[in-house]
Amino acid sequence: MTRRTMPSSQRDDLSFPIRVKVLVPPTGLGNRLGDAIRWCRENVGVGNFAEGTAKSFGCDAMAFHFRRIEDGAAFLRAFPDFVLADRSQAP
Repeated sequence: MTRRTMPSSQRDDLSFPIRVKVLVPPTGLGNRLGDAIRWCRENVGVGNFAEGTAKSFGCDAMAFHFRRIEDGAAFLRAFPDFVLADRSQAP
């Protein structure tokens, strides 16, 4: 019987209860993505977060996954320029 590896996005959804999805502008996140990952490493700790692409309505998005709701809230305070990828932003 062949075993398939679980996609990382599915594994992250199952492993981290808090997900923050942000819109990726047409020009990309640029240096802000590196800033966000660096912030997560320094403030949340490796193994306590994950990041990757995410599905959204009619636009590109990134998902940042956290173990604790406080970390997700601190992330949003650290990056107030990120726009949440919710249905209100759909075209």
